[in-house]
Amino acid sequence: MTHSDLERRITAGETLAPDEVLEVWDDVRHGPRKQFPHNRHIGGGFLTVPEHRYTIITKFVLDFRFNRPIKKFNDWQYPDTNDFRRAKLGGLLARYYNDSTYYAFVTVGFTDPKNPNYDYLLDKAPWTILSMLPQEYWQNINNRVAATTWLVNMFAKIGKSASELNRQDFIINCLHGVLVYTGESHTAALREADLLTSKTKSE
Repeated sequence: MTHSDLERRITAGETLAPDEVLEVWDDVRHGPRKQFPHNRHIGGGFLTVPEHRYTIITKFVLDFRFNRPIKKFNDWQYPDTNDFRRAKLGGLLARYYNDSTYYAFVTVGFTDPKNPNYDYLLDKAPWTILSMLPQEYWQNINNRVAATTWLVNMFAKIGKSASELNRQDFIINCLHGVLVYTGESHTAALREADLLTSKTKSE
């Protein structure tokens, strides 16, 4: 396919094949294109096509996860907002996913058990692999309870009980979002998850 034919199809708002989508993204990253194509005449552009966003984000994440040198055992396995910007995807993230990497990953199927790229941790315990989760995630009490339960179970393995946990334990494990909805109180978070003994609850 000639370059002019590709440009014609982009201008017409057609859905491109995955290899063509990645070619366009590569041009954006390395200079031939200053930005993703936009067509004001049809009220949208290249990135308004969901399949285009799916192809780019999936490729970006998989390359990042499997090609990035692991600096330490507990290093984050997913790109953050700065990584998106360096890959010329900052605008995509802001416009279509409210600047949330988590929503981007969910949208392209990384939390869907039927997706070949399904990630159990991203689905069930995203705070263990993402440095930041959107506020809306923590608004869900089920997510807060799951995170608090995970924290208690983790510390129980080293002999630290729920009543011995403190606010800092939540913060250093990326669970400050839980505290935002419990009045910044770790005790309230533990009570919300019903993880304090009767004696501690009455104190």
